[in-house]
Amino acid sequence: MCNGAEVVAATGLLDGHRATAHWSRLGAYRKQRPLVDWVDGQRYVDTTVAAAGGTTTVTSTAGITSGIPGALHVLAGIAGPEEALRVGRLVGYPGWTPDASTTIPVQSWAFGDLPTLLNNAAPWGRPTLGIELRNGVDEIDLTAAFEVHTVGQVERAVAVSETGWVTTQHGMVLATTPLAVAPRLDDRLTLPPSGTGPRRGFDGALRDLSEAAGIDAAASAAKMIDYPAPAVAGPAVRWQGVRAGVLLAVTACLAAALSVMLHRRWRR
Repeated sequence: MCNGAEVVAATGLLDGHRATAHWSRLGAYRKQRPLVDWVDGQRYVDTTVAAAGGTTTVTSTAGITSGIPGALHVLAGIAGPEEALRVGRLVGYPGWTPDASTTIPVQSWAFGDLPTLLNNAAPWGRPTLGIELRNGVDEIDLTAAFEVHTVGQVERAVAVSETGWVTTQHGMVLATTPLAVAPRLDDRLTLPPSGTGPRRGFDGALRDLSEAAGIDAAASAAKMIDYPAPAVAGPAVRWQGVRAGVLLAVTACLAAALSVMLHRRWRR
């Protein structure tokens, strides 16, 4: 999954074989592990390697959400395509079938990623988003909400609930912050129990991000998690999308002013 390929490559198991990983790390991996044929532009890559006196198939996947179709592909090989299709429908990954193309855009850093990079460089002063969880919450909805908001860095996401404990749809017990003692929340997003409304998934999480920071921020986040480009609407950039840039500019100005003051004082 994603940059887990680095761990497998470190064993030498992938030397002379094809593999992939998150697009942002492929350049570094080519330098660190030159004997591996690192592939970009593919959702996942299969290769057959020698292991334990025989052979085994290693499947490596591109960034983050590419692990979903990669895992469904492995499931199809183990339990058959019909079972993989059934699970794929439950997961809701867009456009997946056992014979779907594995080709994806070859990504690189671009100007549109600047707000996301700036938010990571200057995380202070972000508003706090309370993601309220309730018993029976869908695991995909939960994962998507936290993954997208964590990658976007526009808001600080905090898991909250009424009691401090939540059991997900399939029985996972999660510790959360009780609402009664939660920090001040600037915004709140409620994830209802599964089956009480349409699945939100990654598309819903990216729509939330576009409303908070603009469609450019949502498109950049989708790129970071290797998710098919979302159909979101709204302005290109909102205030939260430029907050970090403003903070960095103010910081640079203050640092320059302080430097001038210290220089003048030293000359005296």
